[in-house]
Amino acid sequence: MNKTRLVNFWNIFFVAMAIFILIVLIDLFTNSLDIHKYDWDFKFYIAFAEDGFSMDKLSSPGAYRYMTPFLVSALHTLSSLSIPEAFKILSYMGLWLQLMGIYLFVSYYSKSTLGGIVAMLVTAFSAVNVKFLLFDPFRPDIFAYFIVVLAVYLALKKRVLWLMIVTAIGVQFREFTIVPLIAYFLNLGFNREWSELKRYAIPFILTLIVSVLLPRMLIPITYSYQNFKSINDLLVIPLNGWRDFNWLYTILLYFLPTFILLTRSKIKKIKELISPQDFTFITIYALLVALLSMYGGTDLARFTTYFFIPQIVMIGFLAPLSTRMELIYMLTALFFFNKIHTDIPVWNSKLYMDWYGGYANIVTTATYMHLLRMVLIIGVAVLLRKLPKTILPT
Repeated sequence: MNKTRLVNFWNIFFVAMAIFILIVLIDLFTNSLDIHKYDWDFKFYIAFAEDGFSMDKLSSPGAYRYMTPFLVSALHTLSSLSIPEAFKILSYMGLWLQLMGIYLFVSYYSKSTLGGIVAMLVTAFSAVNVKFLLFDPFRPDIFAYFIVVLAVYLALKKRVLWLMIVTAIGVQFREFTIVPLIAYFLNLGFNREWSELKRYAIPFILTLIVSVLLPRMLIPITYSYQNFKSINDLLVIPLNGWRDFNWLYTILLYFLPTFILLTRSKIKKIKELISPQDFTFITIYALLVALLSMYGGTDLARFTTYFFIPQIVMIGFLAPLSTRMELIYMLTALFFFNKIHTDIPVWNSKLYMDWYGGYANIVTTATYMHLLRMVLIIGVAVLLRKLPKTILPT
């Protein structure tokens, strides 16, 4: 092993350890969900891990997200861990893979270690990607984010067969993992790469049949909790004005770190760094996430977390173009805006709904206050950039 590889190994090792410590620290700031007091989706996933497909009231869409409960069941069987403890251990593993995957992917794609570190921290300081999954570790998303990062990397590298394999596995964790594959093929069509489309058309169709259609044909569900249940919902759901408001609200809030760092000059430089084909792929990915979020369930803030791909790509390029003060301000503002340092107020339903907002069609004073704080934070960022450079460190 030469000296350069040795240095790279130790750099990655230290980042890996730092990510684990970061997750532990966020967990120390985060309260645990009392599984005996509340009756949420976690009840289904715990029962699914205990009884598998033979459980009572096997319902969709949870029944199609069987991989995490099955991994939990396997860990429970092979160890002395209880089902909730196994969920917690796997949540740590999934969150570590998510943040480590983001660091490696962004460092590679933006050719900036700083970009990779800042993109990782931005995701860690979001309200849901890490903190909420430490609070409620029973969600199927714990591995889905890492799978999406891996799938996006494979799509950008044009490793199509591996992309299909990863997607076929990923969809058994969470439906959003199919987005990179769909975006890749739509991007081929947009760029008129007809030969590539023809070459992979049959494998693509087979992947969809095996990963999406077959589970829905074979798994014996007894009830559906899908928000989208009929063709009629295509028109009805977008006509819910307050839900649309919350949909847009959660997207805007999620991109707060990007808005803080973004300037016209930086946009021009980033356009030169991202290839047109990659830009189209990421745009299509974002549009697909927006569409799935629109027709998803009630907790919109959890769906919009899958915008993390366009966000980390932007942050990866913005970080090296930003001053030290801009980065410190952005990360500090994000930490406190998303209340990483506080408990999630599950003990009071109103406070819980207002903690981040964006639940179904519920809009309260707290929603507008979140937006106002967001505008003020961005405004301060603009003012800081206007101060003389002799005042602020760069």
